[in-house]
Amino acid sequence: ALQACCFLWQVQAINIRSANLDFMKEYDITALLDNLLENAVESVLTTDNKFIDFSICTRNLNFLIIKVSNSCNTKPKYNNGINANTAKT
Repeated sequence: ALQACCFLWQVQAINIRSANLDFMKEYDITALLDNLLENAVESVLTTDNKFIDFSICTRNLNFLIIKVSNSCNTKPKYNNGINANTAKT
């Protein structure tokens, strides 16, 4: 799906050079990023204003932060401040 939709919007540079992923195995990194981006693409395909913002960085050398924001047609659902959305709903 990712290949089919890349022509729908302009891709901006993604910089992950500062992120240290040495603590994860390559196949785990691949599975994690594949899942995050596949979910974002699935949502974006249903919207008019298509965007995906993606970043990976480290904070205080102890925390890895992966952030994916994307356009969607529905507001996220929260239960007690925790995102309750799933790909099944």
